[in-house]
Amino acid sequence: NQFWNSIMFNKEVVGTANATAGGWGNLGGGLTQTLMPLAYRFWNSGVGLGLGASWRAAMFLPVAMYLILIPFIFFGTQDTAEGEFDVAVLGKSKRADVMTYVRCCMDYRVFLMIFQYSAC
Repeated sequence: NQFWNSIMFNKEVVGTANATAGGWGNLGGGLTQTLMPLAYRFWNSGVGLGLGASWRAAMFLPVAMYLILIPFIFFGTQDTAEGEFDVAVLGKSKRADVMTYVRCCMDYRVFLMIFQYSAC
């Protein structure tokens, strides 16, 4: 969000935009803490699945939401206000290929960052 906000908003309001995006992220986390137990309760009490099966079934709720949103995000949005993001802005001549991402993920610091975020 901060990278996208820094590109989209003027430097005079980018802090407010980042704070607003962070607030929406916190709201999403709180909403998740409310909805996931309700999804569990539906499968456990409403359908009659056991404890483990109910939690596993509840995990399909975010999957279903993502599958619904993926086409909208891919086809209905753009990178910046002017259209697709141009890597030349960063001083690069081409987009990163798959091997660039593989090399990036092999860096132990990136691995540690991914591990830390997965623990949240």
